[in-house]
Amino acid sequence: MADFDIGIELVMYSEGGYWKGFSDTFKDPGGETYQGIARNFHPKWEGWTFIDEQKKIAPIKWQTKFAQLDGKVRSFYKEFFWDLLNLSEVKDQAVANSAMDMAVNL
Repeated sequence: MADFDIGIELVMYSEGGYWKGFSDTFKDPGGETYQGIARNFHPKWEGWTFIDEQKKIAPIKWQTKFAQLDGKVRSFYKEFFWDLLNLSEVKDQAVANSAMDMAVNL
């Protein structure tokens, strides 16, 4: 059976990796984005509350990474992509990885 821990590593790599954090590029239709989670498409993601609090303290620099959000990022991808598609039931890891990557990037 496919393993989420392997799938998330590949998605994070294609989304700029764990080293890429916050971005807000004016050409990006997703608006503010944190580790591939676009605010305009996922405005209810619980990590935005933390990010908004940080913005009250000081402007967030491009690619700022918050270790406090690592678990929330993983939970988001697991709940809304991996689990939603039942990818743990897929016998071939490569197929599960491809399905998750395609779903994230649709």
